[in-house]
Amino acid sequence: MKTFKNFLDEIFTKPSKFNKKIDKQKDGEPASYNYKSTVNGKKIVVKMLRIDERLIKNSWELYFSVDGETDVTGEGDGIAIFSTVLSVIEDFITSQDPKVIEFSIDPFEETREKLYDRMVKRFSAKVGYRFRKQTGLYRLIRKGKKVSK
Repeated sequence: MKTFKNFLDEIFTKPSKFNKKIDKQKDGEPASYNYKSTVNGKKIVVKMLRIDERLIKNSWELYFSVDGETDVTGEGDGIAIFSTVLSVIEDFITSQDPKVIEFSIDPFEETREKLYDRMVKRFSAKVGYRFRKQTGLYRLIRKGKKVSK
């Protein structure tokens, strides 16, 4: 039987290939990064949207869906899906070097929250970020940067 550590180890090693499209603002700076992939016949879409620069410079919001839904699929594809999403985030970090990446989950999904806590803690350390969490909101902050709010 797989332990939770084995599950986390697999998440970091089995991504699917993905395509990337960058939408630009009028000034030529990226406004969004749109990634698409397929995992076991399911369409994975990951979007990174620039947060208003007046709030925090080079900050981004992350959204991802599976077949257009953000709910847990419960169909046993979690490892491949999360692995692909984390690979996309690494690509985004390499391309954009964001100061902050934010995403949110339903704070009432305790099982998902525990998984995200462990996964984000491990991933953020791996890519040079630290993370903060408030009810349902995760914020990855590049180490060495101070961010208010």
